[in-house]
Amino acid sequence: MKTLLTTLMLIITASSLFAQVAPDVYWIEFKNKTGTPYTLEQPGDYLSDRALDRRERYNISTDSSDLPVNPAYIQAVEATGVEVINISKWLNGVVVRTTNTSLISDIAELPFVKSVNVQTKRKKRSRQSIEIMPYLKLNDELPAKNTDDELAYGWSSLQVYMHNGQMLHNAGFQGQGMLIAVTDAGFMGFDTLRAFDSLRINNQIVAMKNFVNHNEDIYRYSEHGTNVTSIIGGNVPDTLIGTAPKANFLLLVTEDAGYENIIEEINWSCGAEYADSMGADVINVSLGYFEYDNPYWSHQVAQLDGITAWVSKAANIASSRGMMVVVSAGNSGNEEIPYIGTPGDAPGVLTIGSVGYDSIHSDFSSVGPTHDGRIKPDVCGVGAATICQQLGGIYPGWGTSFSAPVISGMVTCLWQAHPEMTNIELMDAIREASHMYNTPDSLYGYGIPDFGSLHQQLNGINDRGENSMKTMRVFPNPFIESLTVQYNGIESDSIELNITTIDGSRIFFKSLETRGDTQGQITVQGLPNLPTGSYIVSLKAGNQYHNQKLIKTGN
Repeated sequence: MKTLLTTLMLIITASSLFAQVAPDVYWIEFKNKTGTPYTLEQPGDYLSDRALDRRERYNISTDSSDLPVNPAYIQAVEATGVEVINISKWLNGVVVRTTNTSLISDIAELPFVKSVNVQTKRKKRSRQSIEIMPYLKLNDELPAKNTDDELAYGWSSLQVYMHNGQMLHNAGFQGQGMLIAVTDAGFMGFDTLRAFDSLRINNQIVAMKNFVNHNEDIYRYSEHGTNVTSIIGGNVPDTLIGTAPKANFLLLVTEDAGYENIIEEINWSCGAEYADSMGADVINVSLGYFEYDNPYWSHQVAQLDGITAWVSKAANIASSRGMMVVVSAGNSGNEEIPYIGTPGDAPGVLTIGSVGYDSIHSDFSSVGPTHDGRIKPDVCGVGAATICQQLGGIYPGWGTSFSAPVISGMVTCLWQAHPEMTNIELMDAIREASHMYNTPDSLYGYGIPDFGSLHQQLNGINDRGENSMKTMRVFPNPFIESLTVQYNGIESDSIELNITTIDGSRIFFKSLETRGDTQGQITVQGLPNLPTGSYIVSLKAGNQYHNQKLIKTGN
């Protein structure tokens, strides 16, 4: 009877996995990368010079997540007869397409396959996203140009002034030499619309790639990416000037505009991996995931912990590679479940809520905290009546999809001005430069950041010749396998480094004689098998302790 029941349960499980309506797309996760011909000693085989420069600048070592998926595994999967349509090295697997479920059963039996997940496509449900006003007339009289401004912002002046971005622009920091990846659903009209003339003429579009339809046509499917990118890189004097108008761009289609499908999380990971390999500095993510057309794949509130969802894992890895990942909080503030979805829940990203020009929280903007109690959103940007390029002209729009690019451009210009800062240091500084830093809440996070004042503050520190590095700096954080702890200004003959679980159980310890050196660093390696989650790094110097929360994410 036990054998019969076991067999019956296996049949039921197999049926639920494979016998779904029109199963055609599957995520195949591998157990390891054993046997890959790529090595950590030759990262130039899979990372660009620009990507390697970023790692060298911020002392980020390559690890197994950087290694491409084993080609032999991909070939073995293809040999079954399925079509491989996407490959994710960070999540270590492939997306395949087939209508023959027996082939998926065959793949599941391959010795290196960890799991098989089926996807189904259904008609996309209507859901709150962004609201655009293509027929809303702007007033006849444009805002007067501030005579001190280098750029003629026109209607977009308010979204720039809200964050004192004009101070960065006037100082010459407009995104030159920086690379921004925009991951979105499509860029309809981008090749013809006026706001992007400068980007096209000045060759500021470095590359474009479609991870959904697997062609180089990004100019269809959706105008959402067009709206978003115009807020960062648009240039129509006296009407719309983006927050980083001279930056370079990667235009990446990762979102399927017709469906809500969990495979989009894998698509995004592939897009972020590509952005990393190209050496992107900033990734704008005006996307979010919580509910799917197939309820089986929808996330539970308890999973909004920043480390569970595939896309949040990928976003944390992107952050650990040294990139600034800027994510819209979402537009669920008025819904039954108002919380920020994924990857906005990830600790490694800068999550952006929405405010209007009156600095009041937008009621549609999703709220925090995360399920594990962290403050989210991090900060807020203008997401109500944000001026952007639309197919019918330049008009205001509403949504955190628009507040995120306002901040992405500002972050880009600030980082251009202070390239010595890591992405984590930059995020900390932006939070501290926000108006509610001392009293953060679940609506505003740390508040509305003032980038101009922050730039002046950072310049002031540099002008005095002081070392601005904190006593202890831990990076990357989140980490995957290894991390570095830097210390500065330590007045002690010896130091002790502990890494513990939240409840105090020790998992790493090292004692070090300083020999009079007040600064240095300790590299911790060999932690790939440590469970994902939160930990505490503690540095003891004499009677002083310096603690920091640490996030471990998986491969």
